[in-house]
Amino acid sequence: MYIVSDDDLHYIQEIAFEQLKPKRLLHAISCGKMLYKLYPQIGYKNAHVIALYHDIAHHWKKDELLSYIDKHHIELEEGERDSDMLLHASVGAHMLKINIPSAPEEWVIAVRRHTIPKNDMTELGYALFVADIIEPTRPFVSDEEREKVYAMKSNKERLLYALKEQGKFLERNGQFHLKCTLSLIDGLSKERS
Repeated sequence: MYIVSDDDLHYIQEIAFEQLKPKRLLHAISCGKMLYKLYPQIGYKNAHVIALYHDIAHHWKKDELLSYIDKHHIELEEGERDSDMLLHASVGAHMLKINIPSAPEEWVIAVRRHTIPKNDMTELGYALFVADIIEPTRPFVSDEEREKVYAMKSNKERLLYALKEQGKFLERNGQFHLKCTLSLIDGLSKERS
């Protein structure tokens, strides 16, 4: 298993402490703990690094995100360019790939897919998506709901549940999952039947 170096860990911690607002930094740290809880085989230090990269560009303005994306020729999903809430994932994934070139591609995909889940995700990606939603600083998830999700048998089951709940939230707010996420939901639902 790949283990991130102490230098890479310290580097992302420094960037995170400089760039993230305190509440977002707390979320990222808590997300790392939850990721490790849901997917312990990743290792605690690795989970921490992945979680810091997942939101490293969260506070960038939309024009900054798009400038970075265009400069580095990052491919976006259909509809992704329209939402700055989605764009930070592609930037964080690219930064991870550039700053830790030896990091497994699975890490990059997990960070990339934490806002727009897609069929190319692995167990790590499932766990990061769920950890991002249910970590304890999230005020919209009750402790009871968090325990319900944690008690599920697999990260794939947790992911499907989280995506369906997220879909209800998006619909109430006049938004919808992108096509690639709907395809993932359909595939996961068929697997369960």
